[in-house]
Amino acid sequence: MKFFKSLILVNYILFALFSSFEVYAETADIYCANKDKETKWLYYNNILKINGEWQYLSKKINSDYRLITQYFKLNNNSLTVNDVQELCIKNFGSDFQYVQASTGIFSAWIPIGIDNSNLMQSFFSLSYYCSKCLYRRTILKSINELSQKNNNIFDFMY
Repeated sequence: MKFFKSLILVNYILFALFSSFEVYAETADIYCANKDKETKWLYYNNILKINGEWQYLSKKINSDYRLITQYFKLNNNSLTVNDVQELCIKNFGSDFQYVQASTGIFSAWIPIGIDNSNLMQSFFSLSYYCSKCLYRRTILKSINELSQKNNNIFDFMY
């Protein structure tokens, strides 16, 4: 019993020590989209990367199913949300006003913003997740639009 208590204490100390040093900026690639979901990568010498944090939102529907989505939260020292949208419009025209964050070429539709109730006009993927299903956990994905009037992602989830 003493061995297990010591092992737990050592693990706790190592976790506390290493988690305090694990401070790094997360980045997202940016692409622009139009209402028809045509996309164009936003380049600034290379594909534009912005700093921020990946945020995940989840809502329990019942004991088996959850709604899950994500957005990219911009850091204050990064470009502002409006700056990025202006770059999209300047480079591709006023139709490409939907700013999307990406983890790569096969990324879901991910909006950007400063918090979950202040997101850019964009599209976002909403997944229905089954926690008790053995093989296929994500059972349905839908792509929804956040408009200028209603840019609170919780209105779709709650």
